Amino acid sequence: MYPVNSGYQFSLATDGPYQLRSTMSSLTTGMGDPTADMTDANRIRIALRSPGGYAVLTAEHIEDTLHGELQGDDVDWFVPHLPGLLGLNHTPPDLGGPRALQSAALRYQGMRLPLAPLLFPRIVQVMLQQLISFRDAAKGWRTLLRKHGQVLPEHDGLIVPPSARQLLKLPQHEYIACNILPQHGRRIAGVARHAARIENTWSAGSEPDSLNDTCRLLGKLPGIGPWTIGYLSGSSMGDADAVVTGDYSLPSQVAWFFRRETEADDATMLDILKPFQPHRYYALLLVIKAGNGPPRRGPRTRPISQHFRR
Repeated sequence: MYPVNSGYQFSLATDGPYQLRSTMSSLTTGMGDPTADMTDANRIRIALRSPGGYAVLTAEHIEDTLHGELQGDDVDWFVPHLPGLLGLNHTPPDLGGPRALQSAALRYQGMRLPLAPLLFPRIVQVMLQQLISFRDAAKGWRTLLRKHGQVLPEHDGLIVPPSARQLLKLPQHEYIACNILPQHGRRIAGVARHAARIENTWSAGSEPDSLNDTCRLLGKLPGIGPWTIGYLSGSSMGDADAVVTGDYSLPSQVAWFFRRETEADDATMLDILKPFQPHRYYALLLVIKAGNGPPRRGPRTRPISQHFRR
């Protein structure tokens, strides 16, 4: 059994509407993500990697306060990052807009944008979603965790993501055994070589230039382009105005949501989202959460089995 300290208990005011599960789900990949237990909308547990180990965050939202505890072998590292991790540094905007957007905003009132204290695990999650279906990406992530993550029996089997060092040393055939595409495995290993520099630059989002400097650094690494940076910076780096370009379905989903147009490109999507600056990612997230897309005319992405046959 892994060593566990006595824990750190906390109570933090939410200062306005707050949705715990909607906020923290941005740091996971799909339902059944073995790093987290989010079956209750107002109480979550999530296992988090740190530079020196791990911590399990348990949090419960009661009225206008978050009560919780950190347990693990590197609790102290997480303590100063708790407000950002829980999305308390972000204030949900009043976007206005059409009735459909207002309806989504009302339904998800209190959804915040969290800051991932350690960025590398989230980078892996996002890179796994490149060019394949979300279902296949989530399956690959779950398998990678179960084969190579740190299982915590004392926390009902929650799994801490593997470290950058582990994934750097992981042979390519092990990635393939996790149903992860060979190019994804190579890209993840490549980014793992720069993990220390990424985390030093990110500094858990604590510095004024952390976001921009980290995005510039990521943009120089093979396998990370505008789509990955946009999705990453919005979902886990607190950038409420991030834009996600290069996605197969998002432009049409946005155009359908706002204009009932079935097809669109990035330029059209950005034009539609322009009135919502500096909250374009938050508006996009509401569109995604609302789940209203145009009628399908074909598969959004090829099954991962077809990628392996290439």
